[in-house]
Amino acid sequence: MIHDPDGEALDKCVVYVGPYRKKQEDVTHTSLSRRYFGASYTLRRAAVDVPTGPWNSVGEVVAITYQRAGADTRMFRHKFNPSVLLSRSKSFYRIELPDGCVVNHRGYVFP
Repeated sequence: MIHDPDGEALDKCVVYVGPYRKKQEDVTHTSLSRRYFGASYTLRRAAVDVPTGPWNSVGEVVAITYQRAGADTRMFRHKFNPSVLLSRSKSFYRIELPDGCVVNHRGYVFP
């Protein structure tokens, strides 16, 4: 999953699922990454080529199950109420969350 919780590089209410290239360059933890991954997790820079479209509707997502890297590797499940739109472009999927969404170090918080 590729997400920008601050909305600096990507829309903060859009989550992408797709390939990335991990680089050998270490990255210094921020307070957010420390909370998300844990202080002992080694961060690496990655390159992501998110497509600009066209995005084709695949359907709606009613729940997501995912596992995170880092200190807390258990499985997480989040139900979306209401459901959210899922689109696809090339090898990427895009989950479009409503305005006011919250996705942070705790995971999917709202909706």
